Amino acid sequence: RDLVAEADGVIEAAKLKGASEAVLEKLQEYRSKVAENVDNAIDATEQAVFDEYSKEQGEHDPVFSKYNRYASVNAGHVLRYTSGGQPLWFCGPGKLETPIPPCELCHKPRRFEFQVQSMLISALRNTTELAERLDFGSIFCWTCEGTCDPPADQPYVEEFVFVQAEPREAWLPKS
Repeated sequence: RDLVAEADGVIEAAKLKGASEAVLEKLQEYRSKVAENVDNAIDATEQAVFDEYSKEQGEHDPVFSKYNRYASVNAGHVLRYTSGGQPLWFCGPGKLETPIPPCELCHKPRRFEFQVQSMLISALRNTTELAERLDFGSIFCWTCEGTCDPPADQPYVEEFVFVQAEPREAWLPKS
């Protein structure tokens, strides 16, 4: 049911942005399939076809395609831990453009440690009121290279977190 409402929202937003009839037709076809049976949601083969169609329409996001490939191979994973590695950005728009600030305690650089994947949203769906309000692409966390101990009067050390939202406006079809 949530997928149908989500599809309705995408269709309305696409109309407001002046999407072409071809794009609106594809969105409506998808909505109809999902309304018929939630198991009809897009699979990996259809994702590849959609990526190709998006390229042809000049609306392809290769960063999102890479994220989708990772997500399909790691279905159900809600946390991606890669200490000292690189973030796997959710999509091209909205990536962090500024340098990561150093640790506020020791001033050493921070390193990427983990990210919370958007799959957490569907895993928590219908569990709590707070879970129903979750809406993000990925949440990224960088931690101090010096693994600082917290001051005596604090239970923890603050690290740096960046939330990459879903770029709804950037993803709408261009007219």
